[in-house]
Amino acid sequence: MLAKRIDTLLQLKAYLLQNTEEWQQIKDLAERQNGWFTQEFIEFHTAAICDQYLSEAPLQKFGSQLLTAEQKNKSLSVGITMAGNIPMVGFHDFLCVYLSGYSQRIKYSSKDSVLMPHLVKKILELDSNNEALISNPAC
Repeated sequence: MLAKRIDTLLQLKAYLLQNTEEWQQIKDLAERQNGWFTQEFIEFHTAAICDQYLSEAPLQKFGSQLLTAEQKNKSLSVGITMAGNIPMVGFHDFLCVYLSGYSQRIKYSSKDSVLMPHLVKKILELDSNNEALISNPAC
């Protein structure tokens, strides 16, 4: 299960780096909804997420140090209230809970109501088996 979640995150990285028309439209919408989220700022944070969080070796290392839901044979639900002062600032919180395999209930910031919901929705498109683990995947 952890291996599948890591694979899904690597697919998300590929999607972000491809800069598809869909992703470009999402970034444009985010900029229109929050003037602080300029294209340059969004690109900077997208690159940081891809480089720092979505590389295979660090994901494998971090994942190996987790006691996942499957290993503990226990289910927990984690609440995440995401900030919205920086584009996708809640991604690390999401990532930690997602890798652990525990369920999460997300409250998105009204200041970042486009980017993070889209990334979570994209993860669910890439692996629908995680649908039960993520509550409120879209605003």
